[in-house]
Amino acid sequence: MQAVNWILPIIVVGGLAAILGSFRAARRREKALARLELVGRETVELDGSVAAFPARWRWAGPACGLCVLLFLAKIFSVPLPFAVAFGILVGVLATLAEEYWAASRIALIEEQLAVAIDLMVSTLRAGMPLQASLEIALEESRQPIRNELEEVTGRFRLGEDPQNVIRQLAQRVPLDAFRLFSHTFLVHLETGGSLANTLMTIGRTIRDRIEVARRVRAQAVESQVSVVAVLAITYGLLALIFFTNPVPLSDLIKGTAGTYIAAAAIILQSIGILWIWRMSQIRF
Repeated sequence: MQAVNWILPIIVVGGLAAILGSFRAARRREKALARLELVGRETVELDGSVAAFPARWRWAGPACGLCVLLFLAKIFSVPLPFAVAFGILVGVLATLAEEYWAASRIALIEEQLAVAIDLMVSTLRAGMPLQASLEIALEESRQPIRNELEEVTGRFRLGEDPQNVIRQLAQRVPLDAFRLFSHTFLVHLETGGSLANTLMTIGRTIRDRIEVARRVRAQAVESQVSVVAVLAITYGLLALIFFTNPVPLSDLIKGTAGTYIAAAAIILQSIGILWIWRMSQIRF
C-alpha cells in the first residue's frame, strides 16, 4: 500500500516535468525558426507581446491527462493503473483536438489570404495604389486575417518602413502562403514592376495548395474514421458485456492481473491513436 501511495506523487511530478519540457522545447523551436528566417537580411525586432499565428496550447493535452489522472485517483478512488491509462488516453485525445483546432485555423486564414489577394489584384488593375488596395482588402476581410491586415495598413499609415512591416508579417504568421506573399511584396518594393500579375500567380498557387490540402485531408478521413470505429466497437462491446453479464467482467477488473492487462490495453490504444495520426500527416 505504501508503494502505491508513492507511485502517484512520482507520476504527478513526472507529468509536470514532461509538460514543462514540452513547453520549453516548443519555445526553443520557435526561436530557432525565427533566427533562421532572419539569416541573410537585416534584423527585424518583433514585439514580444504579439504571438505567432495560430496560438498554440501544446501543454493542454498533458495538462488534461494529468487532471483526469488526479481526478479519477483522488475523487473516485479508481485503481491507479486505470487512472494512469485513462489519463494518458485523455491527454492524447486533447492533444489531437488542439492539433485539429490549429489546422482548421491555418486552413481558414490561408483561404482568406487567397480572397484578399484576388481583391488586391482587381483593385490594382483598376489603377488604385497599393495602400488603397490593402485598405479595400481590409474592409472586406474577416477574422483571423483582419487582425494581420489591420496591423500592416496601420503601420503603413504611420510611415514605418514597408519592408520591415512585411517581414514582420511573415514572422507573425509563419505559414508558407504568407511567406510567399511577403517575399513577393519585398521583391516588388525593391525592384518595382507590375504587382497585379505577380499577385494573381501567387493567389493561384495558394488556391492550388489549398485544394491539395483538402484532398490530403479527405484521404486521411478514412484512417481517422477507422480509428473512431474501432474505439466505438471496443467500448460498446465492453458496455454491452457489463450490462448483460457484469460478474465475470467485474472479477477480471478487480483482480491484479486483470487490472494491469486492461490498463495496458488502454495505453496501447493511446499509442495506436498517436501512431495512426502521425502516419496520416502528409507534408507537401
